[in-house]
Amino acid sequence: MTLTEAINVFLHKSVMEGGLPFDVRQPRYSAETEAAMCEARDIMNGKIRAESYDSAAALFAALDE
Repeated sequence: MTLTEAINVFLHKSVMEGGLPFDVRQPRYSAETEAAMCEARDIMNGKIRAESYDSAAALFAALDE
């Protein structure tokens, strides 16, 4: 699908719905999910070091601890 086709589909759907064809609001996440997303951002930004494992067996052993 080209960008032009996608825009046309969006516009036609908007006319059929009488507005935007989706909700425009911030999603609400649980505290646990918010903390996980914050941790992921910190890992991506290099603020904290992510764990790494040499094998799947090592990963599963760490999960069992």
